[in-house]
Amino acid sequence: MAVVVWLAIYPTITLPLAILGPQIAPWPLPLRTLVLTGIAVPLMAFVLLPGCSARSRPGCGAEAQPLPARGTLLGERAHALAHVLAGNRARGERRRRRR
Repeated sequence: MAVVVWLAIYPTITLPLAILGPQIAPWPLPLRTLVLTGIAVPLMAFVLLPGCSARSRPGCGAEAQPLPARGTLLGERAHALAHVLAGNRARGERRRRRR
C-alpha cells in the first residue's frame, strides 16, 4: 500500500510545484506549504487514493463492514439503514422474479 500511496502522491506534489513553483518561490515557506497541501490533500483523499486502492486490491470496498454496536446513536441508525436497504434489495429481487 505504501508504494500505491507514493505513486499517487509523487505526481500530486510534483505537478503543482512545477506549475506554481516560480510564482510562489518568494513566499515564506509556511505559506508555500499551505498552498501545496491545500491542493494535494483533497486531491489525494477524495480522488487518487480511493481509485488507487480499489485498483491495487481486488474487491477493495466490497467487503462487508461490521455495523456499529446497538445502543449507540450511530449503531441504531446504521442498523435501521441496513434494515431499509435489505428490504429494498428483497423487493427488487421479488420484482425481478415476477418479470
